[in-house]
Amino acid sequence: MNLLRMYPSNQTPWRPFLAAAVLTTLTAGATWGAIILIDIAAHHDFTSAGLHWVNAHGHAQIFGWIGLFVMGVSAATLPDFWGVPLSRVGWLRPALALMVAGIALRVLGEACLSGSAALWVGVAGGLSEVSALSLYLYVILDTWRRTPSAAKTPADLYVLSALAWLGAQAIFDVLYYAGTVTAPNSDALVARVATYQSPLRDWQIYGFGLLMVLGMSQRLLPALLPGFHADAERARRWLAPLNLGVLASSVGFALAMGTRHFAWMGVSYLGKVTVAVAAVMLIRGWGLWRRPFHPLLRRYLATSYAWLLVALGMGVLMPFYFVLIGHPFSHAYYGAGRHAITVGFLSVTVLGMASVLVPRLCGFLQPLEAGMTAPYILINLGCAIRVFGQIATDFTPVAFPIAGVSGCLEVTALALWAWRLAPYLAPRLAIRRLKAAPQGLKG
Repeated sequence: MNLLRMYPSNQTPWRPFLAAAVLTTLTAGATWGAIILIDIAAHHDFTSAGLHWVNAHGHAQIFGWIGLFVMGVSAATLPDFWGVPLSRVGWLRPALALMVAGIALRVLGEACLSGSAALWVGVAGGLSEVSALSLYLYVILDTWRRTPSAAKTPADLYVLSALAWLGAQAIFDVLYYAGTVTAPNSDALVARVATYQSPLRDWQIYGFGLLMVLGMSQRLLPALLPGFHADAERARRWLAPLNLGVLASSVGFALAMGTRHFAWMGVSYLGKVTVAVAAVMLIRGWGLWRRPFHPLLRRYLATSYAWLLVALGMGVLMPFYFVLIGHPFSHAYYGAGRHAITVGFLSVTVLGMASVLVPRLCGFLQPLEAGMTAPYILINLGCAIRVFGQIATDFTPVAFPIAGVSGCLEVTALALWAWRLAPYLAPRLAIRRLKAAPQGLKG
């Protein structure tokens, strides 16, 4: 794979996608989330911030931070893996415009409006996102269709599965949003959230996020880290269990809550266990904690995949935890597990991958090493404080202020990382850097 290209020879507009992803997380995403967490810490109550504010923040993170980043990176790299030009590359710019407009409308409708205005503005935003993803998915799938069979690998099936979940969850999200803003009373709202929010998050985080990272890791790491080897047979073996596990976990949960036949919770739990086992079996042969990888990328990825194991383990242990505290549900534990995978796994992976991949897409061999230690420490420290401090709130209210600090640490980490990455996202600055760089650092 050729990852050593200058921007003028790469007609894929990946930079605007990454810039939009960074701006989203530093505004409506992580920054807003940190403000919400401070409010929660002040009130000692995870429901104090309000459902719609919390969901608007989560939407910005999934669609804006992770979604836009994946769209940009996949469009820039997948054609190289597949050995064919990107199909209909001109469609990416309207896809980006529709996606950014959709995120803005969706967040505005949910967080700032009420009544019919919230419904129509938010749904318009959701449909704009669905339109954007339809354009993007057509570009990627048409490129895959023209790919020679010899260039295809099992890792691509992980990416395609993730894209299928991405499209499905976008439609699910519009329906779920409409259901929450039109709930006739608080009891109906609670029932709809209790039934459908967890399945939606499973589709977004595990169906899309986890499968995409697993697929792109198998494609990118052999090019970025000499000696890394993804076993094709192992990849084939565990793809179906991962997809079926996500499906069982989400559908079983919705059926249990919707029908009140809680035997379906056993199906949901079996799905969670299946996802955990399949993910562990897939990555155990990668040697993420053994191989002499590049120090920067190894540090980020070894830690992000460790967070994945923490998140998967928390999912498997969830019913036992509920028995321990003597309650059938815990906002603290549930939210802590989600945070471990969204920030600890997904966001730390994004920071590490981008620090190596983005300079290479601009023509540099040298990754972003200077100044990258502080973001690494802060985001992992913030995530650890949030995850374990939030769980501790089930046992003592003293832990609320401790958990509240975590968001500030994570936002600071993202801001420092974005500051270092920013020059590479401006084409003229990137080209100027390339011309001024020592010959040994150029591709």
